This record gives sequence, structure tokens and C-alpha cells, in this order.
Amino acid sequence: MNIDPVLMRQLVETFRIELNERLEVISQGLMALEQQGDATTRDETLNVMFRACHNIKGAARGLGLMLVADLAHQLESLFTTLRQQKIAVSPAVADLSLATLDMLSLLIQDERVGEGDDNPLQPPLAQLRLQLQQAIAGELPATLPEEKPAAPEEHSLEETGSKHAVAGSDSVRLPVERLNRIAALADELQLMRIRIDQHRFRCSRMNEQIASLKKQWKRVMDSDSATFAGGESRHALADATHLLLEVDQMARSLEQSLYLSSSQMRPLAAHLKGDVRSLRMVPAATILVPLERSVRDIAQKLHKTVKLQLIGGDLEVDRVVLDGLRDPLMHLLRNAVDHGIESPEVRQGAGKGATGVITITLSRDGGTVQLLVEDDGGGIDIAKIRQRLVEHGFASLEEVAQMEEPQLLDYIFRPGFSSRREVSDISGRGVGLDVVRINMQALQGQIEISTRLGQGTRFTLNVPISMASEHGVMVRCSGQRFVLYSQYIDRILEVPQETVRIVEGQRVIHIQGQPLPLYGLATLLNLDTQTGADPYHGDYLQVVVVVFGWQRVALIVEALLTERDIVTRPLSAPLQRMPQYEGGVIGSDGRVVLVLNISHLLQIIERQRGQRQSVPAQLVKREAEKGATILVVDDSVTTRTLEKGILENNGYRVQTANSAEEGLDWLAQIKIDLVISDVEMPGMNGFEFTDTIRRKLGMVDLPVIIVSSLGSDADRARGLAVKANAYIVKGKFDSRELLEIVEQLL
Repeated sequence: MNIDPVLMRQLVETFRIELNERLEVISQGLMALEQQGDATTRDETLNVMFRACHNIKGAARGLGLMLVADLAHQLESLFTTLRQQKIAVSPAVADLSLATLDMLSLLIQDERVGEGDDNPLQPPLAQLRLQLQQAIAGELPATLPEEKPAAPEEHSLEETGSKHAVAGSDSVRLPVERLNRIAALADELQLMRIRIDQHRFRCSRMNEQIASLKKQWKRVMDSDSATFAGGESRHALADATHLLLEVDQMARSLEQSLYLSSSQMRPLAAHLKGDVRSLRMVPAATILVPLERSVRDIAQKLHKTVKLQLIGGDLEVDRVVLDGLRDPLMHLLRNAVDHGIESPEVRQGAGKGATGVITITLSRDGGTVQLLVEDDGGGIDIAKIRQRLVEHGFASLEEVAQMEEPQLLDYIFRPGFSSRREVSDISGRGVGLDVVRINMQALQGQIEISTRLGQGTRFTLNVPISMASEHGVMVRCSGQRFVLYSQYIDRILEVPQETVRIVEGQRVIHIQGQPLPLYGLATLLNLDTQTGADPYHGDYLQVVVVVFGWQRVALIVEALLTERDIVTRPLSAPLQRMPQYEGGVIGSDGRVVLVLNISHLLQIIERQRGQRQSVPAQLVKREAEKGATILVVDDSVTTRTLEKGILENNGYRVQTANSAEEGLDWLAQIKIDLVISDVEMPGMNGFEFTDTIRRKLGMVDLPVIIVSSLGSDADRARGLAVKANAYIVKGKFDSRELLEIVEQLL
């Protein structure tokens, strides 16, 4: 065809997108036919599959992609034979059809679409054509060869899910690369807004200094007026005074202009970010539906029959989140089929159906998506976990005996742990579930597990519906500033020096009675501690507890500075060769602040310790919980985790909320003994929140402490007006004062 090459590439790309969608339709139809529904449903499904295949054939011929067109024509003929009920949808026919779909996908991705012998797809393509002709003639063997002809190279089943999940999810009728460019521009606009805010802050500081200079100048004028009585001196004084007033006016005007620019840019940046985010929202079925094929393939390999049920697949989620969920879900499904679902014989012996069922259920709660991954298999044997912990040296017999079920199940997510002795090509190598937890943290999500022996296992995944922006906490260490990603921060503490213990040569603190190793961040980064304040000096240590995968450690920093939305940028040489840094952000003074790579820091710690075990629990005296549950409501992650750490370190149970609305939800769900609330929060503020607790909820006896940066007499009076029991100013915050007030109110 005499078509412009650029246009031709665009047409092929459009066809590639449509092809993936139609292949998914056919794949789902084949899955439905294997379930053997009623005749009407069967006919409708076959009609849909036939039309999809016919459309593929017509579009491919129009573009001159004859290999694709011819193969689609043969698959269309097979579906015609099925519609005429000349042959049945046997496992072999289903396998052949799925293999044909794989080949069609490979053909459109491969640049070498000719018939020449140099095309590596020719041998498997020829075999596939032969098998399709046999199937159409009703001569297909009962089972196909173990090695499927669709793939030009062999893939392990561990890769099966990812290969099928990619099709259909890498675009949303608009090339993903273009969406990513738009998102990058939105990030740049956000970065410019942050810079304008920083300039405004510096301008405000300059105005404060000018105001101070004016006061000093006035004092000089008042005290030495006689000295400047002369003509020239008086003119010089008048000029200086005029200049000072002019500078003052210019500075005020500049601050006002920056404030106006920032105020105008903030909603623009937010709206653009929101529009880009909405463009990236796609139905969760985009990644969930292809998983059915993966489960089928893995189950066949293991000679099991497993059905995957999807509930809530129409829920729209940011495709960045969905892409991040693909690997964790595949690991969970692979383990469910291999470890959880029993063989048909075992299931029938236990009074279950021969077909195992895995269910993925999606639901939305505010800005969070919850995924429940449940199977009706044999569950997890807790006794085996105890045994393997001791065998692998994860814990001693004494430690294992003291562990509760949630602690034992947590070891499933640790590298190198497996309750299975034999190794297979699907699971059982201790690789997989540790990756699940790490990937969930990268998505700012959480994962929990529950199980019942003989009945099945449930994994609960909670992730944000959209990765709107990155958030970071800035710390100072050896006189330098660094940023830690908020999703890896578990809590922030002020730890009394006297509570630090040395166990087997390792500094240790206790969090809720559990030992936690303590490390100096400056030491891990090989920084000169002489250039900054000594973090070990004073009655209290500033500590940040970070979590990555199963690892959880406490880092000593010199000071906690601030938290903020951040836009991370890659580093240039030579910093890009330093693995302890992930990138950089622009600080309030315009300088680059390095973002720490938590994973690499924990690798350094692992090398130093030379072992994966935590400090032996039997060497540590557990503290008794006081039993009271405290609700901490604050939109600042720094304040929230700081207060949570202080309270939990003193034996209280703590529930946190990042808004007053979320706090009200918790008050309706669980028994709360005391509330600590900020004032300035998006939506309902702390005063309104306290008033709602008192008037609408009728909780007149529930103690409420307001902790706010607002310290005026009027603010304190307003706190008393809504019947708060105590009012603490953040600028004068003292952990001992907070604990004393809590003790008094409880």
C-alpha cells in the first residue's frame, strides 16, 4: 500500500491496541465456555468471539498484515465449527485457541512479519496452523503437547501471569507514554508552585528583617536627632529614610505579588493534576480479567481445577496503582493455586467441590481501594510455620512458643521463608511474598493475612485509589538535610536516653514491648558527626522508625524539620552512582536536598548485623499495656506519628486519622477512651470536630485534647468554648506534658 510511513506506524499502533482488546474478549469467552453454561449463553458467547475474530481479520487485511489476517481466519473457522456444534469445547480446543491468541499477540509485536525462513515465529506458526486444521476437521488429539507452539521461546510459569496481564493494560486509547509526559509536565508545574511558595517565604522573612531595621532606625533617629541637625547630614538622613521606606514598599509589593501568583497557581496545579489523574483512571478489570488466564494455566500445570471469581472489577483505579498491583496479585494467586488449593481428590475427600475457588473482591472506602484475595483451600498450617521458624533459625523454641498467630503469619512475608520443603517452578523457593510487601509499601499500601486450617486463606490489600503525589519528611543529620519518603515511616519518637538498652552489643529501644534495633543515620551514611550537633547528646533522642518489607529499624537523626509534598528528580553524576540516594528535591532555600534510599540503608544494616533475626525477644522485658485506646487526629504525618510513638511507647493503644471526618468514622466503629486533635485540617477543623463530638454525638465525657500551632488567647478561648479538656501549643510541645495530661484525663 502506498501509505505514508508515519501514518502507517500510527495505524498499526491503533490496531495493536484494538487487537489486545479483542483478544481479551475472546480469551474471556473461552473461559466462560469451559464453565459449560446453558445453550443460550453458549451461543451468545460464541457469537461474540466470532465477531471479535472477524474484526481482527478484516482490520489486519486492511493494513496488509497477512500473517495476522490468515491466522485470525483459521481461528474464525474453528469458532464456526463450534457454533455448528460439530466439535465440543474440549480442554485441547481451549488450549489451542488460547495458544492462537498468544501467537496473534506475538505477530503484531514482532517487526518481522514476513513469511521468510528468518522469522523465528515460522516454526511454531506452522505447527499451530496444522493443529487448527486438525481441530476444524475434528481430528485434534485429546491433549496438546506440553510445550505450547505459540511462544517462540520458553517461559517459566512464574512469568506466565505477567505476560498475559500486560496485554490490554498498557494503554487507554491514548498512548501511555503521552499520558506520562503530561503527568511529568503537571509535576513540573507543581514544582514551580513549590518554588514560588519558597520565594514568598523568603520574602516574608525579608519583610520581617526590614521591619526590625525600621524600628532600629527610628531609635537611632530619636536618640541622635541633634547630631544630624546639619544641612548635609539632614539631607543624607532624609535620603536614607526615603530609601528605606521605598525598599519596604517594594518588598511588601513583591510578597503580595508572590502570594497572588502562588494562590492562582495552586488551584491550576491541583486541577491539572486532577485531570491527569482522571485520565489515568481505568477499570480494575484491566489487570484483573487477564489473571483468569494465568490461574487457568498454572492450575493445568499442577493438574488442578481452579476458578477465579472477580467482584468489583468496574471500580476505576489509577493505572499506576494497577500496574504496581500486578506483580503482588500474581504472587498471591500463584501461591494460592500451588499452596492453598488442594488437588481434586483431596478436596472431594474433605467434602468440598473438585474445583477450587479464588475470589478477588474490590471495594472503595474514600480514597482507598481494598482488595480481598480469598481461596477456599486448605489454609495455612500454623504448626508447620512454628517448625520451619526453628529449622531455619528465624527464632528459638522459646520465642516461637510465645508468638501469637499474627506474629507467626508475618514471617510468611520474610525473604527465604517457606513452609514447603520441596522446590517447584511455581513456588516454594521463599521468593515472592516478601516482594508483595515491598511492592505494597511502594504503593503506600498495606497487606494483612488471616487463615483457617482446612477452610482457606484471605489476604487483605489496602492501597490508595490514586498516586496523587509523593510526600516526604525532611530531617537534619550531621548538619545536612535529607528527605525520607513518608510511606516508609512507621512513627516518629522522642526517646529518653535512659530507656536505650544494649543487647549483644546492639542499641535497642522498645516499641509496645517489642525490641527494635537503633542506628545512627549519620553512621550509615558515613557522615562526619563533628559537623553537626551530637544526636546522642541530651535527655532525648530524635528517632524515626522506618519499615521496608519485613525490616523495621529505628534511625537517630539530629532534628526533624518539616514535611511536604515533593517532586523527586533524578541525580546527575557523580551522585547517580551513590545507591544510598534515590534522587533530589528542591529545598526551601533553592538548594537540592537528597532523598534517601531506604532499601539500600537497610541492606547496609543487614551487612553490619550479618543476620536477619531481630534482637532475641526473650532477652527483653515486655511492658504491660495500659489498655486505653487513644484516637490521634492530625493531617500532618509528622505530628501524627510523633504523638502515636510517644503514646504507644508508654503502653497506650493508638488509632490515627488524617482528618476529622475519618476520626468520626473511628468513633462510630470502636471504643475510644481519649481524643487528641489538631485544629487546622482540610474539611472540618479541630474546633468543629470537638463540637461535633460534644453536641451531635453526645460524648460529653470523652476527654479531648487539642494540640495546635495556634497559640493566641482567642484560639485557646475557642478551644474551651467547644469544651476541649486541654489545649497544647505545638511550638511549646513537650512529650512529658502530653503524657501527664493524658494520665490525668484517663
